[in-house]
Amino acid sequence: IFASSSYDGSVKLWDVRSMKVVRTLTNIQETIKIGSRKVKIIYGLAWGPAKVLNNINLASRLVCVTSLGEVMLWDTDRGRLLQEISPTTNSPLFRIDWNQNEPSHITTGSYDGFLMIYKTDGKTLTVIKKIRHPTTVYGASWNPFDAKVIATGCGDSILRVYDVSGDTEKLIQTFNGHTAKIFNVEWNPVIRNTVATGSDDQNIIVWNTVKQTSSVLKGHTNYVRALIWLPEMPWYLVSGSWDSTIRLWDVRTLQCIFVTSEHHSDVYGLT
Repeated sequence: IFASSSYDGSVKLWDVRSMKVVRTLTNIQETIKIGSRKVKIIYGLAWGPAKVLNNINLASRLVCVTSLGEVMLWDTDRGRLLQEISPTTNSPLFRIDWNQNEPSHITTGSYDGFLMIYKTDGKTLTVIKKIRHPTTVYGASWNPFDAKVIATGCGDSILRVYDVSGDTEKLIQTFNGHTAKIFNVEWNPVIRNTVATGSDDQNIIVWNTVKQTSSVLKGHTNYVRALIWLPEMPWYLVSGSWDSTIRLWDVRTLQCIFVTSEHHSDVYGLT
């Protein structure tokens, strides 16, 4: 099963074998107006880790964030919304990531300039930490090899890496390379110290945080929004853009090896 999010305010669950939708998750109680349509935009989503917490199989849990600043926790087996919270004052939330090593922790970035960390028991969500940034936090991603480390992408085009283990967070590293805001950040789940960022400069940068080197992937013709690594082939990166394409990249050669244009509008989420 994989999940996709949309401008229509829904999350769709797909059977990858048949490529058919098996369930639609929607809870449009509040809406915003875009043209003549009223919608709640779901900007980001993340599956729970394949672990058990409080006798709950978290692999059946899905979290998503909306244009209205809400975080929603779903039981996908039952199609049931377990909780919806608003940690900001109607400030959009763009990305969300579930810690695969510390399954009780989730993170989001917010339009009003905070990285937020939540604690979950599989049924509820509680904000436990807010980390101030100089401007909007768009991307946020847990390091898969270190449960204490988060990378963030910001409106000032800087990639930041934090240690959030203590009562006070520690800024470990900063990286400059993009010329416009960073919207998404994704650590490679297999290759250590490797993180990808997608930006409004239409480029993707793959960083090595230890060697402090970077490689640029060029090909999109509009803002880059979605990023996901393929764990079975960890040198492959998939991206989605406002140019309506999804691209498959080989980061060893820095080449785009496949492009699909099945979407007819912005591609925001891949999971």
